[in-house]
Amino acid sequence: MYGELAPFIENPVLEEFLKLRASILIRPDFNPDANELESVDELVEAGEFGEVIETIRAAIWPNFLLSPGAHVQLGFALQKEEREREANVERAIAALLMRGIELTGDGSESSPFLVSRTSDEYDYLFAKQLEFASYTEVESEGRQLDCILVRDKGTVFFDVTDICRIRRARSSG
Repeated sequence: MYGELAPFIENPVLEEFLKLRASILIRPDFNPDANELESVDELVEAGEFGEVIETIRAAIWPNFLLSPGAHVQLGFALQKEEREREANVERAIAALLMRGIELTGDGSESSPFLVSRTSDEYDYLFAKQLEFASYTEVESEGRQLDCILVRDKGTVFFDVTDICRIRRARSSG
């Protein structure tokens, strides 16, 4: 399952991240709106870490493979289950995926971050300790962008053009 990540893990550069991302987004079973992890926060609060691990591992391929947040949550649950080696791997994957997103731009309107799921935007905000204030969608230079205003820090732009294209294809197919 994680074999797809290997080239990027071994060489965490923009070109490898974009190849990895493209290989996932073209899969007919990839759904950027998949919600199989909605119950994870409740399971964490209940202390059901074994169930968290099972839930995430069952759902990670392919919809959440590129999701830094899914790997952070999996790492947390593994740590709680005292499976440190596996937890460290998941945390390292999450950090590399966040780095991959950051390699795609600078978060400005002219150079937005490229994401694979809307949840990646919130993973980014969380990782950078940015507080969400508001959200709008804009079209800029032929791209669909999510524009997130963060408290006291300005605006962060995310390119969701591919996500929108996949959604359109799913709804028309």
